Amino acid sequence: MARFKVVVCGGGIVGAEALLRLHSLCGDQLDVTLIEPAERFGYRPLAVLEAFDQRPTQSFPISQLVTSTGVRWLRDSLGWVDRARRDVHCAADTCLPYDALLLALGARELPLPEHVTGITDKD
Repeated sequence: MARFKVVVCGGGIVGAEALLRLHSLCGDQLDVTLIEPAERFGYRPLAVLEAFDQRPTQSFPISQLVTSTGVRWLRDSLGWVDRARRDVHCAADTCLPYDALLLALGARELPLPEHVTGITDKD
């Protein structure tokens, strides 16, 4: 019998917490795949403290999370979801079937309106 397939899209705080909780509750009884293109996880809201604390915001390698939880890591981003067929399609044309899907995509940064100056970590 095939194991229950869980796909987690997003390796931010919600995705990381989900992987850790699934691992603590189910161990290796599930077939879990993480879809995340980034190599590192950082908690961006704490980055505002860098100017006052003189220390850069910590970030952690996604590989460390993947190794400690035993999940499969697909370095890609979500393309679209076929809910009827229960398939996740990635940007690079990979298709993954799932029994349970967690969309932990977080927020996305939008372009600033004209005449607005912003401070971002992407400068």
